[in-house]
Amino acid sequence: NVWWSRLISRNFEGAMQVVEQFPDNAQAGPFGINDKTMARLITLTVMNKDDSVQALIDDVRRQIDALGPREETLETMAALTLAVIAGLEGNTSQAEAYVDRWLKGAGKDWADRVLYRDTACQVLGIADAADAAVECIRDGLEEPSAIMPFVETKLPFYDSIREEPVFAELVEELENQG
Repeated sequence: NVWWSRLISRNFEGAMQVVEQFPDNAQAGPFGINDKTMARLITLTVMNKDDSVQALIDDVRRQIDALGPREETLETMAALTLAVIAGLEGNTSQAEAYVDRWLKGAGKDWADRVLYRDTACQVLGIADAADAAVECIRDGLEEPSAIMPFVETKLPFYDSIREEPVFAELVEELENQG
């Protein structure tokens, strides 16, 4: 995916150019939020475009509130979507709670757990939840997941926790293994 490769290589302007080429009617995920909107949110966040992020969060929050999360959906990708929004809103504890709900529910669907564990960890990084992000990464390195030890901690999603001792310790461990 071109967007993802530009994002993780910190070519944020290039990533945003790719996002703007996504179709407006792209497949909708939880709460009808499409891939273009989520990619725009994530890209603007790592670019530190706070005003643009807040306007987009407000739109997404209105969409979520209009549909109202149902209890039965909170163990699916809807929980990760809510975790992203909570983290971007600065609500670390709520983001952690949604990721925890997803992890508990994803145990029922190991394919989702393997494919999206890295996303859950990255959401925790965005949410400034250093301890939870490190635990998530460590767990993801122990069981099947898309977490790559040589790249995960270098991703921009962890910039806000990069100086936290628990995260710095994990980075050092992984570099020494390498």
